[in-house]
Amino acid sequence: MLSSGRRRPATGNDSRNMILGHDDELDWLLQNINEQSATQRYPLGARLQVGNRVFRYAHLSADAEVGEKERGLSMGTSDAGIERGAFLGAIVEGAKTVTWTTVAGVVVDQFKDGYILMQGGFVHKIKSNTVGAAALAVITLTLYEAFTAIEALPAGRYGLLLECPYANLRGFTIAGAGRQMGVVTDDYDADVYVWVQTWGPCGIIATPVDMGDAMDEIEMAKNQVGEEVSNKVSYGAAAHAGYQTMGQSWVGGGGVNWESENFIHIWLTIDP
Repeated sequence: MLSSGRRRPATGNDSRNMILGHDDELDWLLQNINEQSATQRYPLGARLQVGNRVFRYAHLSADAEVGEKERGLSMGTSDAGIERGAFLGAIVEGAKTVTWTTVAGVVVDQFKDGYILMQGGFVHKIKSNTVGAAALAVITLTLYEAFTAIEALPAGRYGLLLECPYANLRGFTIAGAGRQMGVVTDDYDADVYVWVQTWGPCGIIATPVDMGDAMDEIEMAKNQVGEEVSNKVSYGAAAHAGYQTMGQSWVGGGGVNWESENFIHIWLTIDP
């Protein structure tokens, strides 16, 4: 259900990048941790701490694979949020803008609060971008901080544009899903704004139901080339090459069955 009820006035615990320390203060939020909203209420990536649990504010994509029986599903970034292209203009010391030749069409602010990765290993956060209606369009990127002298590069060098890591998340079983950013706590619609859990005690869909031994690593069930090797989440006593570690088993011994899904409890360690 969309968040529509009126909340108590915002306080110091309900700021743009809030940290909330007490479980009994959840009703102060503009949007509760188990609610979804068609309207963005916080900046993407805003951090919320509720006792031992940590959440990040995120947007679920139009093809997020959400709906019935998706609570406990891990949500990841999308390949569609990456532009591999070239700087049309030179990177100039002291400038906060640079022009870019698009690989595909880009909408206004598609890369807002995302990142530009430049040759030489330099990274800048993007404040805004102009529109590029089609491939090979020229857009302007505006950054939060100016380029330094060591970052100056001539025109035509290559780089990457990355969407905000909390924009357009999708279920990891969808082709093109990348790094897992958090676990959804309820059954949500697509194209909505939600809190995803990134740290602390969490219920997560898993295969198999056997949890192995205490402190076993809980891993995403994908290998290093992105192929699924299990239905949801796997575990193992040692990490496997190319697998993303989600957290650790509590005490082992298995989980519970809920609407034909295996639910287990882990300590999430995606993002503290």
